[in-house]
Amino acid sequence: MLNDSFEQAAEYAASAVRLMQEHGIAPTPANFQIWYSYASGRDPALNRAIDILDSNGCEFSEERNAEIYEQFFGVDAHRAAIEAVGNRLEEFVSRIAGDIGEAREGVAAFGHRVADLSAPMGESITATELREIARRLMEEAREVVSRGVVLERKLNAAKNEVMDLRQSLVETRKEATTDKLTGIANRREFERRLQLEAQAAGETGAPLSLIFLDVDDFKDFNDRHGHKIGDEVLKLVAGKLRNRVRDRDLVARYGGEEFVTLLPDTPLEDAAQVAERIRAALASSIVRHRTSGEAYGTVTASFGIATYCPGEALEYFVQRADEALYRAKRDGRNRVELATSEVAVESVDIEDAIALDVSVRDEAAAS
Repeated sequence: MLNDSFEQAAEYAASAVRLMQEHGIAPTPANFQIWYSYASGRDPALNRAIDILDSNGCEFSEERNAEIYEQFFGVDAHRAAIEAVGNRLEEFVSRIAGDIGEAREGVAAFGHRVADLSAPMGESITATELREIARRLMEEAREVVSRGVVLERKLNAAKNEVMDLRQSLVETRKEATTDKLTGIANRREFERRLQLEAQAAGETGAPLSLIFLDVDDFKDFNDRHGHKIGDEVLKLVAGKLRNRVRDRDLVARYGGEEFVTLLPDTPLEDAAQVAERIRAALASSIVRHRTSGEAYGTVTASFGIATYCPGEALEYFVQRADEALYRAKRDGRNRVELATSEVAVESVDIEDAIALDVSVRDEAAAS
């Protein structure tokens, strides 16, 4: 936003306000940030997510807008939390270093003091002088011991503080990588793991499969029963996914009613079996009210599956699974579709392209 000229910023702002009015969205600062970014088009992932929601007729409710903001802009809050923990850690290290430095200086001073007091002992001294030297040595020793006790207390307190800091980092990371509604991984965590797993698959040659899932007719379900029941459906789907994959597989909420499952060491056929089990489990489940037991009917989902082709762009890998999902939607819903294994054509060297173009034009002229 800061890099935009005044004219560009004014144009994007006007578009953002107009889009929020069209969708009945309250012009809060967070919502304005979402739609200003959408109007500018600088985040393709954000635009794609909003376009999908819009094409599916989803209402941009307060909860939906909060989810979008958390997904695409919440990282700033998590970064601030991590920086706060980092600042605490820096202060802690500085304080402990100071305490240890003071203790080291105290021990060194004690050594010098002992040397000073011991120097006269090589000469002829009286018993009274010897007792005085012993007394002063004992005082110095007690002082060192006292400082040691204080340092030990500080180090014990520091140990507890380190444990608190560690727990804070664990909780912050969990918040940054977890979808608040369903408790499974969020899109940012999926994208991070996708890069790691694709790299591993490229190095080892092991298969890597991706399942895309979209809840069928979710908008109609929300319209009939309300968003709270719709949220329960999303939780149900997340639970079915989590309970039917391995611990090393990643289940994540991709956005709205879309979910993804990343399956390392899994060929396409096996991934299809996993998807079919999940599909059948969802189709046979009846959504009920938690307290009254009222039945709201069944929920189905459509699935698209792709297997990673080493060397292909990750965006294309995800796109192939997504296209398979939309074929499942188009061909009747509540079904599993497999993506083709075709990968994008490799780029042609510029000199080869020129030579090819010349050759084609020469052939055309000859004919």
